[in-house]
Amino acid sequence: MEVGSGGGGVGSTEPHRRRLDGADREAQEPTSPAPKRKTSGGAGFAGAEAGTGENITIRPGRRVTLLTDTAELAVTESVYGPGEKGPDPHVHHEHTDAFIVVEGTLTFAFRDGSLEAPSGTFISVPPDIVHSFRNESAETIRFFNIHSPSCGFGDYLRGRNPGFDQHEPPVDGGGDPASVVVVRLPR
Repeated sequence: MEVGSGGGGVGSTEPHRRRLDGADREAQEPTSPAPKRKTSGGAGFAGAEAGTGENITIRPGRRVTLLTDTAELAVTESVYGPGEKGPDPHVHHEHTDAFIVVEGTLTFAFRDGSLEAPSGTFISVPPDIVHSFRNESAETIRFFNIHSPSCGFGDYLRGRNPGFDQHEPPVDGGGDPASVVVVRLPR
């Protein structure tokens, strides 16, 4: 399966195409090892060591846990059972909405069609792109959702931010879905 993943370069009218299965690229070794992380015992650190998160939704077929909630970044972990739907089609004007699928296949709907994102896929939806997502499979799925900047996403999930940057799709259909970045992560 091929998906649009951005402009074709300066002056190009053709979008780049990337295969989700990674067959169009060679494996590359990292040029340097990952940096060692110093942990702070959770004090003032918004990473994984800060705790297990805040359960926002727990019900049969759905769990959403807010892992990080800062002005710069909000990260949730979601588990969706078969047939579970995310939000209706919407846009964000002020922030990027990104996803990392870690189990199962998450289906995204865009203006020009849909995309099945299997485990190991990163998707970054820039501002003004109409999108929604759901679990169309018969399996439970798990994914991380990243809002950057957060624009108050944590408080929106808690029911305390009705002015959150989530809007109805515009009449003109919104931005070009070819600007959505899709990367198959190495295993």
